[in-house]
Amino acid sequence: MGFELRLERAAPPLSSDDPRSVALAFLRKVGVVGEGFDPLGGGEGAQGSAPVRALVDCLMLEPDRSFSAAEMGKAVGAPVGQVYRALLKFEALDWVAQAGDAPKGALAGKRYRLRFGRLQDAWRFTDLAAGLALDRYGGLAKAIEARVAPHREKAPARPAAPMGSDAGGARAEAFVMRLCDDPLPREGLPKELAVAFLLALGVIPDRTGGRKPTALPAFRAFHSAFLMGGERWWSFEELQKHAGSTRPTLLKHLRRLESLDLLERAAFPDEFGFPRRHWRLRHGSLARAFEFTDARARLALDSMGRWAEHLDKLVAEERERPRKAPPKSR
Repeated sequence: MGFELRLERAAPPLSSDDPRSVALAFLRKVGVVGEGFDPLGGGEGAQGSAPVRALVDCLMLEPDRSFSAAEMGKAVGAPVGQVYRALLKFEALDWVAQAGDAPKGALAGKRYRLRFGRLQDAWRFTDLAAGLALDRYGGLAKAIEARVAPHREKAPARPAAPMGSDAGGARAEAFVMRLCDDPLPREGLPKELAVAFLLALGVIPDRTGGRKPTALPAFRAFHSAFLMGGERWWSFEELQKHAGSTRPTLLKHLRRLESLDLLERAAFPDEFGFPRRHWRLRHGSLARAFEFTDARARLALDSMGRWAEHLDKLVAEERERPRKAPPKSR
């Protein structure tokens, strides 16, 4: 399974001393479990889901031991299938490594252990893979910019935006991006490269319901207006014509691109002198715009590293506490 990470900028909950609650929140941020319904859920509540219990109760609490999916399922009281799906996601994040031969009497199956026995150290592999993905994304952004820049029309002149006049009605959206090691093209038509770029970032979903990616409003607004428009500022009505979508749908896509720092927003007076929001590609260049995305992504990776460090500390404290003996059978 290839590397894949859902990267979100979020501060670690340093005030919490419950390792399972911290682990659940962490696994949601990196895309192992969903924000709402947990499809891998099991046990008692969300904190009893297979991914949380497999990570904390097995891999982190017993770092010197290797586990098979069957042994983890037995240890945490969850179906083997749920545990195995969680392990596949951990593998995609580079958190686990396959161990050697099974000890005598162990249950059959591939054996796994946490890399170097600490999540903080395992996260360094995730951070390295994510950094390589960011470099590749940046290279693709430069390749797209080099192809479209000669074909852009000169942006029409607009009056300078008054200071502080941004209409600001759009709700701020959290910085969330997808990082993976899927192969990215460097040659091809600008449209083909733009589709690959938006798919890699997660702006366009992998499943489009049978529609071609180039027909989606998110792509049409990005390519036809922002990418080909360069330094031109676009009003909402102009963008709606390019996207061919409803107002709520277009606003959703604009917030998504703004959250990735690919767009900048300003306000210009209309024919009646009222300030109206306008958008453009940041600095009129995809290559320059992605530099901002790259910087925010690396800050998010640093935050996730501190989150893993905090979780390691909580689990280490729990490991040192005396465990309660199981009740004696009568």
